[in-house]
Amino acid sequence: MELRGDEDRVQVHGTVLVDRLRGPVLDLVAAALPSAVVTDALEVVQGGPWHALESITPVHATAAGGARVTVLHPEDGPVEVLGHASGACLVRDRCGTAAWTSACLGAQVEPPVLPPPSTDDPQAFVDAARQFVGTPYALGGTDREVIDCSGLVQRAAWSALRVAVPRNTGDLWGLGAQPGPPPAGAGHLVFVWTTGESLRHVGIVAPEAVVHASLSRRVVVSDPAQRFFASVARVEHVPFAALLALGRRCAGHANLLAAGVRLGQARPA
Repeated sequence: MELRGDEDRVQVHGTVLVDRLRGPVLDLVAAALPSAVVTDALEVVQGGPWHALESITPVHATAAGGARVTVLHPEDGPVEVLGHASGACLVRDRCGTAAWTSACLGAQVEPPVLPPPSTDDPQAFVDAARQFVGTPYALGGTDREVIDCSGLVQRAAWSALRVAVPRNTGDLWGLGAQPGPPPAGAGHLVFVWTTGESLRHVGIVAPEAVVHASLSRRVVVSDPAQRFFASVARVEHVPFAALLALGRRCAGHANLLAAGVRLGQARPA
């Protein structure tokens, strides 16, 4: 990090791992220089070598392990290596998720190239999500062994649409959530604030149903819409068209960040 300016105005230059770290960095500078106006010239770090995955690779929040962030498979493509510490690698995948792994990585390869959406059929998205019905729920899961609510969206979007979407619910919500229930049709993402489920829980709208990985029932289910929306305090949605727009925007790039998508900005409300 570098500070430039004078006693009245300071601009902070440097890199951060994700956008949500901008705020804490700027807060620290503002606390140290309370009389100055602090402005942001921070950038998200990019540009490491890409390595193939040789096996199923869990990645975690810290170099020492910690909470599981996601699980990557060889068919998910290579990962970008951003750094090393304590025998672990800090890696980033095509969806922009950055976390630590101690697994052995494969050979260095060319960066991936994200394709345009393979279809604009929302039912294909729903059908891909329904293939996970009965899969056990676990936070940080993203495959058929265990999966969480945002992991279900991520896997179904790639399987059916070839669209890489953000890993966590906050970033999915940040794709352009609109107030109120989703419109008619399938494929929309719906977010609910309710007891028993994770904060800002996300599901995929099917005809007269919602497919979601339920924390309260510990399994992926396809619920009648009436049950899914029962006793919710707040509802918002991201239209299916926004997922297709994301896929078109990112086509030709190595990952979401390279396409200019900012991750880690949305905060729980």
